[in-house]
Amino acid sequence: MKTNKLTTNQKITLIFTFLFIYLAYFIFSAGINCSNDGGHLGLACSMHYKHSWIVKSYEWIYVFKPDYAIKDGVMYSDRLPGTAFVMFAFLYISDFWNSFGIDFGAKNDLNQLSSTLMTNLAGAFSVLLLFFLLFKKMRFSFNISIITAFIYAFASLNFQESTRFYSHQLSLFFVITSVFLIVYGLEKEKYKKWIFCSFAFLGYSAVVELQNILFLAPILVYLFIEKREFFKNYQFIVSCFLVFLFFFSILPLYNYMVFGEFLLKSNTYNPFFPEEQGFLSSLSGNLLAGLDKLSFSFQNPKSWIIWSYATSNDQPGVFVTCPILFLASFGWILFFKKNKNLAALFFSMIAISVLIAALHKTTLVRHIHTIHVFLFVPLAYVLNEISSSKIRLTFLVCTIILVGYSLARVFYATKNYWGRIPKDMYYYINELPWFLGVNSILFLLIAYIVYRIKLIDLNKKALKN
Repeated sequence: MKTNKLTTNQKITLIFTFLFIYLAYFIFSAGINCSNDGGHLGLACSMHYKHSWIVKSYEWIYVFKPDYAIKDGVMYSDRLPGTAFVMFAFLYISDFWNSFGIDFGAKNDLNQLSSTLMTNLAGAFSVLLLFFLLFKKMRFSFNISIITAFIYAFASLNFQESTRFYSHQLSLFFVITSVFLIVYGLEKEKYKKWIFCSFAFLGYSAVVELQNILFLAPILVYLFIEKREFFKNYQFIVSCFLVFLFFFSILPLYNYMVFGEFLLKSNTYNPFFPEEQGFLSSLSGNLLAGLDKLSFSFQNPKSWIIWSYATSNDQPGVFVTCPILFLASFGWILFFKKNKNLAALFFSMIAISVLIAALHKTTLVRHIHTIHVFLFVPLAYVLNEISSSKIRLTFLVCTIILVGYSLARVFYATKNYWGRIPKDMYYYINELPWFLGVNSILFLLIAYIVYRIKLIDLNKKALKN
């Protein structure tokens, strides 16, 4: 099957777009927002510096009410460990430079700065994967693909989640990577290694956010429909499940080492949320009220117009915060017509995530962030139709207005979330020297890649002549 190929200029454009998004996400970050991300950082620092699961040393520094667990009078993080394990690796970034006595003039807590890079990169790579999904798999033009990805980068809640280190952005990154490896890899002759890697990413995604394990079902159905011979190779099926279980087993093993039990819920011992002790009690919320809170917020109509009624955990549904999704919704019809199986996969994953979040005792919009990227895929179909429409100028103006309004609401919601109200929106702009310094190796590598791309292109032109 013929696939889209990037030209030299398109490759370079894509690289610099990625760098711009990465830089923007860093500048708009602001360290710890509340006890949620503090629980992740407290655990990462305790492992890194204290070689311990106990987070008491970081109480009121990173860990505080209501997001911690108590068992036998000992304080632990109540967060699933997947985010902290990845964050643990990022703490070595500042440690590496500090070993040379270099801090690049950092003015803020180095642990928070290093951890911020984790979600900045996860967010930027998620945008990149959306582009490749649209361009390589779904065969959209370069312009449609990069415009859709750029809208997603800044006019969606991907912006908010990429500027703080909750688990949601990392969860999205692992899930979209897993899905991309399957849907694109199936077109390859040696598709097995793609599927194998996909199961590894999916397995670890459930260590970041437990409900991601449920995505295994629609992915298996998609594999059965698209590649039935996959299920004839029993040895390969077993190896895929084993790699999935290998990474997922990190969670019960961690809980056993910490709490002495093979638990799946790390917040079982949270003293402030007794409903989290079991799955049935935590998923005992009002389904209809939850669905409304995630989507249109009819129960909070003031939030549609008066933005101050939609801050912190009262952030309204995705269609209120990101009205560009109204336009994207029309693309589902075209999506199902053009690629029924892929559309069904994305829609089923959205349905699973939304139902779990809506049934939760505490329904919050950020709880469905993992599938946020799939909501924007149909937008490419709409933009493609607009580009060929006879009245495209009218549609284009409406689209620009919706994108602009969505961008403004997302920025406002980000600025006014927990812990950010007293801070400047561009909180880390003074940390640019640190950002450029610690990323210098990455920038040199990218400069070399751009040089090689140009060199290969010149050689090809020379051979043609």
